[in-house]
Amino acid sequence: MSGKEGTRRGRRVLDSWWGAALFAAALWLVFGLLSHRGVASAIVSALIYGGFMAVSWGMGRRRVSRATGVEADDLPRLSRLARRGELPQDPEQRRQMRRLVRWQLGRMHDRRRAVLAFGLLFLVFVANTVLWFATGHGVAGLCWLVGGLAMLALIWWNRRRTEARLTRTDRRLSALDHGQPA
Repeated sequence: MSGKEGTRRGRRVLDSWWGAALFAAALWLVFGLLSHRGVASAIVSALIYGGFMAVSWGMGRRRVSRATGVEADDLPRLSRLARRGELPQDPEQRRQMRRLVRWQLGRMHDRRRAVLAFGLLFLVFVANTVLWFATGHGVAGLCWLVGGLAMLALIWWNRRRTEARLTRTDRRLSALDHGQPA
């Protein structure tokens, strides 16, 4: 097995509901332990969060599948190809990719969603920071503040990068539809 195949295998694990749930639970566990909540509390909240994320992930995938007409199992692969700018050879898969890319771009251009999501995340980070400082846990409060700002910056950067990549892929798909070289 080459290194590239190993990478693909790892991505398939995170594309599954249990892989996403396990990843979310592990992240929440680390965050809980860093927040000095105690091991038992961190484990219980990580299990609850992992279960919630598995259900949420599955519902989201089915919603995207219905909206785009792309099979739920093909969504991660086509989405990954679109972000990389790789176009499938099969014309039907290209049509599916185009529907998926257009749907994703439409969601990204909906400013109300972005403002609501960033606003809620900012509120959560500020509230937790204030809570930890108010209860005398300055280190945990500082972790929430720095971690929250870093996470918001990373989300913003990744959103801009993904939007640019999807726009390029959409242009290339349009060019192919009109008989021009991609």
